[in-house]
Amino acid sequence: MLVNSPPLHDIMIELAQHTGLFALLVLAFSHIIHASHLYRSRWRSVLMGTVFGIFSVACMMIPITVGGGLILDGRNVMMALSGLLGGPVSAAVSAVPALAYRISIGGPAVLAGCGSILLSAVLGSLVWWQASRSGRRSCFRDLVLLGALAGGLGQLPIFLLPTREIAWHFVTVAALPLALSTAGGIILLGSLLLIELRRLVEEDKLRLLAGHTTDIIVRSTLSGRQLYVSPACREILGFDADELVGTSLTAVIHPDDMTTVQDVMRSLTPEHPRQMFTCRSRRADGSYVWLEVTLRLVPATSSNTLYNGPAEIVSVARDISKRKAVEAQLAAAKAQAEAASRAKSGFLANMSHELRTPLNAIIGFAELIRTETMGPVGNRTYCDYAKDIHDSGHHLLSLINDVLDLSKIEADRMVLDEETVDLNTVVATCIRMSRTQATRGGVSLVADIDPSATLVRGEQRRLMQVVLNLISNAVKYTRQGGSVTIATRMNADGALELSVRDTGCGIAERDLAVVMQPFGQIDNPYNRINQGTGLGLPLARRLVELHDGVLLLESKVGVGTTATVKLPADRVIDTVALGSIA
Repeated sequence: MLVNSPPLHDIMIELAQHTGLFALLVLAFSHIIHASHLYRSRWRSVLMGTVFGIFSVACMMIPITVGGGLILDGRNVMMALSGLLGGPVSAAVSAVPALAYRISIGGPAVLAGCGSILLSAVLGSLVWWQASRSGRRSCFRDLVLLGALAGGLGQLPIFLLPTREIAWHFVTVAALPLALSTAGGIILLGSLLLIELRRLVEEDKLRLLAGHTTDIIVRSTLSGRQLYVSPACREILGFDADELVGTSLTAVIHPDDMTTVQDVMRSLTPEHPRQMFTCRSRRADGSYVWLEVTLRLVPATSSNTLYNGPAEIVSVARDISKRKAVEAQLAAAKAQAEAASRAKSGFLANMSHELRTPLNAIIGFAELIRTETMGPVGNRTYCDYAKDIHDSGHHLLSLINDVLDLSKIEADRMVLDEETVDLNTVVATCIRMSRTQATRGGVSLVADIDPSATLVRGEQRRLMQVVLNLISNAVKYTRQGGSVTIATRMNADGALELSVRDTGCGIAERDLAVVMQPFGQIDNPYNRINQGTGLGLPLARRLVELHDGVLLLESKVGVGTTATVKLPADRVIDTVALGSIA
């Protein structure tokens, strides 16, 4: 191991070679750590040990010859760091090629050379074990400890040299330089590897965070060109990240939201580096999702980070489609509740008026009779008063019955008392009962009856209630001189239709659903003249539905309205078959 001193330029070349080896080792180490997710822990240690073993052999192949005839190489540094960074498995694997090469060289110092390789590997593994037992990664103080141990105890294999004279000569000439170079090499190269390890671990944590977060993380230029898109875009938008990288931030933004997004991006300044907005973004299948986006301007230089690149925009987008749907449902429910509240308030006001009118008549006429204003009670005039009281009482009872019937239906407590009903008779009776109201309003009632559409299965009182409500409603909203036509007919499918068509004021299409709801009334001149409870059509609809039928409204403002009751074929009784049975 002792030779003549070489020229200075040879030493510089050998140092440059070792520096290059160290740089290659850092790159190889970086690759192993970067791709560590591809390997299991043990295989990662085997791979790391193989790399350190190869570089140990390379160091022995190109040793550094220093002054005084001393030859140095980095085998002990490699062995110690292999144990410290990769553990016992890595140390054992790296020792195999190093020992094999040293044995192949031969010479009188082969035993001492192999001993130094094994001792360095053991020392590195011991320091690794001590750090692992404490539940932490290796750090700089472990490098200092390992450097001290390898620099001191690492000289023990010197005494394995063939003779005591050679060993003593080596101690006096080479022990101190060898100890210093080993300790310095471990601390210097180990620091580089630990820094690289820490950087890669932090990078891996950030990559893991970006890859597993449910939000889309995007890095883009100030102009909006996307530099990085996290994998979450696949789940939220249906695009692979590579499909969006290089495109504009606004490439998948809904056209109606484009101006908002561009304005927000332009508003980012160092004084106001953070902005938040919501927008719709197009999915790969063409549908749109709602996103809540937070933009952050990253300046070109930052005093508290190592970033020193051009200014960028970092955005985080979260899918809020479900939240938007809930908000829309809440808004619709709120609007519906407010509409119901207004309808009920209107109902109470109208109901108060409707109840007050017959009650006033009842009380007024009763007062006239009580005080015998028109003379003794036997006077004929009091009979007319009694009739008015009777009519007002019936009207009042009808109003109360409507409210009770609707409440009973809403509570699902109404049960039909079914029988065979002659619908033509029901229609004729209802027309006769409505004649007075129609005559008073100057409206003609027209019957268009299909003789074959006659017998149905249902409750006569309820069907009469439906027809009366429809005729009364039609007469109420028909101008003087107009007409109301009541028609029945059989459909080809055996279903029965009863329609009430008027030539009244009509209902706007947007209001058709309103008038079919309980307490629902629309604001028009006829409603202001003809006060009502708003229960007629809703009650008729629910009664028809109890008969398995439907009530349909068709209307045109200024032309008139047609209300059609459709009863299914299984509710219609075949009169021909009935006659043959009889």
